[in-house]
Amino acid sequence: MDKTAASRLLEKTVSEALKRGALGAECAWSSSHARSFRVRDDELERSSTAERVSIGLRVLDGKNRQGVASLSEFDGDTAAELCDAAFENARHNAPEDDVIFASKPPEMPQDDLALYDEVIPRWEPEEQIALCLDMSREARRLDKRIRCVPTAGVSTGWGDSLCLNHKGIRCESRATYGSLGLTLLGEDGDASEINGAGCSARSAAKLRSSLPVAEAVNNTVRLFHGRTLPSGRYRLVLEPSVTVAFLGELAELFSAVSVYKGLSLLKGKMGQSVASDKLTLIDDGRIPAGMGSSAFDSEMVATRRTVLLDRGELSSWLCNLQYGRRLGFESTGNGCRGLSSLPDVDVNNFYVLPGSRSRDEIIAANDGCFCVAELMGLHTIDTVTGDFSLGARGHYYKNGVFSPVSSVTVAGKLTDLLKNITEVGADLRFFDRFGGCTMVVDDIAVAGT
Repeated sequence: MDKTAASRLLEKTVSEALKRGALGAECAWSSSHARSFRVRDDELERSSTAERVSIGLRVLDGKNRQGVASLSEFDGDTAAELCDAAFENARHNAPEDDVIFASKPPEMPQDDLALYDEVIPRWEPEEQIALCLDMSREARRLDKRIRCVPTAGVSTGWGDSLCLNHKGIRCESRATYGSLGLTLLGEDGDASEINGAGCSARSAAKLRSSLPVAEAVNNTVRLFHGRTLPSGRYRLVLEPSVTVAFLGELAELFSAVSVYKGLSLLKGKMGQSVASDKLTLIDDGRIPAGMGSSAFDSEMVATRRTVLLDRGELSSWLCNLQYGRRLGFESTGNGCRGLSSLPDVDVNNFYVLPGSRSRDEIIAANDGCFCVAELMGLHTIDTVTGDFSLGARGHYYKNGVFSPVSSVTVAGKLTDLLKNITEVGADLRFFDRFGGCTMVVDDIAVAGT
């Protein structure tokens, strides 16, 4: 089904929903293609291709109940089938008197967001497999302690989408994506490590120029023979990847859904200082070639740059239409939903505003610090109380020497961690939709020996 046929089908479906008494209707279509190749050492282990065309309908019935339905096979009367299912599903939901549909077209960005790369759909499978093999061989060449490359893979995808609602708002988009990744097994005497690295980008050229081989090797061999630390309170230096891992959990604190439901420790603190003045957090849906970028969100609301923490002061939530209204805010363009799910809230490109000094300068200025390279158990952070207790690995830096550290636990409260940030580095790096920098956090409890 091409976009012209899809447009006619969406119009017919929305019209059918209104005829059946819907107070509102929104219909979306997507056509996606995906490829992936995975090599183990020097052998192709797995290859896959997939194509999918789907259509989804969201309705608000005459009793203010929302219902959703989707189809990926179009036999018979698709519009009628979708309406039957969506209205039936609405019967099982509670009435809501504050459901909103977009009522004006989103303002488009003046500059191209660079979301689509013409090369990715034409990128030959043979070239992608060769790239995986090259990464695998290069990893073993860089360090003889790399004994095995369990995974060297590449994934690419591209697609078109179209959405319209009963108010005549219509949006369409086109995007590509790609990712590279390696998992390595390293051995040094009686020590062994499994680690790796990856990257993502909108274009094939960016992927080719960002091969994560050296980083994967370094991540695997640098923590051999790690030892524990004496228990105490330490100054932590978090690597950008660790900062990003924290951001993935912190994002929930700013979700209007979490705030409304009382699941965020930041509830009731708008306008207050909740973190160090060194910390500014931003969500921006219009970063060129950003992995979370788009001109509009899944509710057809324009994306934008939203400052959530301004030098430690809480200044905004991440909002969609409905939950923004419930908290007294307008949508920040952070609405998200699948074709068969109700609207929710999610980040676009969520990142830390960088500082001025490099990682090396920061570490040199913090003798006796624990440089954290990995945190485990982040999903256990309690976003209501802020309590956390996480396994950690990295290096202890003293007098210019880095000593590998493992088998320790860092613990405390998110509120204290946020307020104890003393510096943010200049090395902003994005891992998919999250961007982090080297970050210094003072006075954190570490449990070791």
